[in-house]
Amino acid sequence: MRKVFTYLTGFFIVLAFSFPKLTAQSIYPGDINNNGLVNGVDMLYWGVGYEHTGPARTTSTVYWQAQPQPADWSDNFPGGPNYSYADCNGDGRVTGIDLNLGVRGNYGRTHGTPQLDDYRFGVYNVDPLLHIKPKSQTGSLGNRVEYEIFLGEESLPVEKFYGITFIISYDKSIVKNNAVTFEAVENPWFARIGNTNNFDYQWEPFWHNDTDYGAVEIALFKYDYTNTRGHGKIGEFSLIIKDDVSVNLPTGLDVKVEAVMMICLLYTSPSPRDRG
Repeated sequence: MRKVFTYLTGFFIVLAFSFPKLTAQSIYPGDINNNGLVNGVDMLYWGVGYEHTGPARTTSTVYWQAQPQPADWSDNFPGGPNYSYADCNGDGRVTGIDLNLGVRGNYGRTHGTPQLDDYRFGVYNVDPLLHIKPKSQTGSLGNRVEYEIFLGEESLPVEKFYGITFIISYDKSIVKNNAVTFEAVENPWFARIGNTNNFDYQWEPFWHNDTDYGAVEIALFKYDYTNTRGHGKIGEFSLIIKDDVSVNLPTGLDVKVEAVMMICLLYTSPSPRDRG
C-alpha cells in the first residue's frame, strides 16, 4: 500500500517518528513498527533499536509467521511498539541479523490489514528539501538517464538526521524492466564525524525497485546513536528508456517523489552499549 503526496521532484520534509500500529500481540519478523507491512520505515526503526537487549522469545526464527511476543523490553519506540519488535530473530538482542534476515529478508511481506505509514508534508522555507536533479537535460531512447539526489541545502540544512526512507516513482510503460538502479554516495555528509574529514561507517543503504508499480523505495539509515547536521548529495538514481517509445527526455519520464519520511534520534546518550 502506498500513499501519494506530491508530484514534484522537490519535496520538503518534516521529521517524524510516530506511526500507526496493529493491536495484535504477535511479532512478524521484520515488521518492526507493527503496521502490517515490511518496508523502509522498519529499517529506520532497526537503526534506533540497534544493540538494545531484552527477554528472548521462546523460538528464535525469522520465518514469516506470527511469533509470540516476549515480556516487554525496557524501552518503547515513540508512538510505536515495544523494542522487542526490532528483535526479528527473537534471540534477545537487536543486531545485523535482524536487519539482514528479518527486515531485508521479509521486505514487502504483509499480514492482516496493513496500515499506512505516517508520511507528512513539510513546510516551504521551514523544512529541508529532498531534491531529484537530472544529470543531463538531454537523452536518447535505449540509453540510461541518470539523476542526482540531494537532501537539504546550504541555506536550509537538515538539523538532525538519523535516517530517511522515500519512494521515487516513474512511468513504467517507457522504462525497461530491471533497468533501474540506485547507488548511495560512498562517504555521505551524514556519516561525517563532527567537523573532521573522518567518516563513521555505521550506516546502511537499501533500495528496492517495484516493477509492478513503477516505483523505487530507498532507505538510508544510521545506527551509531548520533544525529548529524548537514546537506548535500546522498545518491544517484538511474533508469533505461525503451527503444520503441515516443517521449521527451528527461521530463517525459514522470520521475517524482511520492512519499518520504525522515527521523532524528530523540536521545543520543546513553546508548545501549553505554548502559552496560
